[in-house]
Amino acid sequence: MGFVSGQVSENFAVGEVIVGFNENVSLDDANLLVEFYNLSWSEGYPSFSNDSMKWGVVVVPSSEEDEWISVFDNESIVKYAQLNYIATAQVNDSDCVLEGKVCEDVNNTICCDDLVCDEELSVCVVEEVDCINRCGDGVCDDSVCEGEDCPCVEIEESCPADCSSSESEKSWIYAVLIFVAAAVLIYIGYKIAKWALVAVALAALAVVYYFIFMF
Repeated sequence: MGFVSGQVSENFAVGEVIVGFNENVSLDDANLLVEFYNLSWSEGYPSFSNDSMKWGVVVVPSSEEDEWISVFDNESIVKYAQLNYIATAQVNDSDCVLEGKVCEDVNNTICCDDLVCDEELSVCVVEEVDCINRCGDGVCDDSVCEGEDCPCVEIEESCPADCSSSESEKSWIYAVLIFVAAAVLIYIGYKIAKWALVAVALAALAVVYYFIFMF
């Protein structure tokens, strides 16, 4: 992401960590955090061009990149922290940025395969396919097809109305009540039918008795 000012090892710059900040974080807050750890920005950073692109390259001791990533990840004002990958440093027609790697420019960065550059996270991610929102229909669609015109995947966090444990318990209670009500109605119907047959039989006997003994 940006120019690599440090030594390159494999696919990242040694002694550098990229730190992204939340939208509500000011430039002063970012500077105070870096100064608090007695670190410094790489030349030309940080970049706070807009609310969704607040990031910078922090210079850290060599071979301690992972440790500093963990430190920054635990800070509440930090959105993400990662190695300063150089996949975007030499982008041409045959190069592309892999999933999860930083993309500097949404319009000019070439992400691999079906990936797109996420404006908020500034990384290449899998492009989301439009799905049909069926939250609220009473069915938890936790396993769906892939592609257009398929329902969106539902979990308790995204659709508590259909997938929460309380709703599931209510569904079981309703099912039991319906079963009990059906059983009672069948029993009452059976009793009514039984007494109806008895009444028909008695009426038939009365008619027979009338014709035999009255004529």
